[in-house]
Amino acid sequence: MVELSGDRIVVNGTTTSDPLDDPVAAATVETPAGTFLVETFESELGGCYRLLSDDADEHALGQSVGCLSGSGIDPDRPVTGTPDGSIEAINGGVSNLALDDPASEVGIFHHGLAHPEVATITVEPDDGGPVLGGFPIVDAPNVPGLRVFLAWSPAGLDAYRLNAYDDEGCLLDSDETVVVASGPDDAPQVMDLRPTCETRLPRRIREVDVAVR
Repeated sequence: MVELSGDRIVVNGTTTSDPLDDPVAAATVETPAGTFLVETFESELGGCYRLLSDDADEHALGQSVGCLSGSGIDPDRPVTGTPDGSIEAINGGVSNLALDDPASEVGIFHHGLAHPEVATITVEPDDGGPVLGGFPIVDAPNVPGLRVFLAWSPAGLDAYRLNAYDDEGCLLDSDETVVVASGPDDAPQVMDLRPTCETRLPRRIREVDVAVR
């Protein structure tokens, strides 16, 4: 049994995502949704990260912790989409961030884990609008193979795919996000979970405004 409480994961009532040592500040990321601190650490569940922000609404962040255990990502195996490899290339929570704020540039804010093969993450609108890229991927300095991505869609965009590509431009993973009145629905996979070069990284990508330090 898995219990989620925003900044904590508990499995079977005893094994937790609580840090075993002091978390390490992997990066500070400035985005249109605010400034975020990515912390990485080892726990009883293995490698984990925590996302902290002084700018964003704490409740809007939703689940702010993630761990490799249970994520579907195995950094030591290639992405295959099957249990004999890494089942997923990206594993991201979807948070309602500033959806109701007409002044915000951000519609949905995503964060989660990325496999080492992931080189580029894009937001690709279903209506054929500009493809967004340049989203940050942070490597944990203290947990081998653990990488954290942050991505966001513009306000008003209500249907798009969150895609992950390798360094050769081949599609590794694809999540569909549809925003409805009550918020985004669960993000079902829109591919057969097997990496393919039949779908390539778009030639034209609009870079997002982001700073990582």
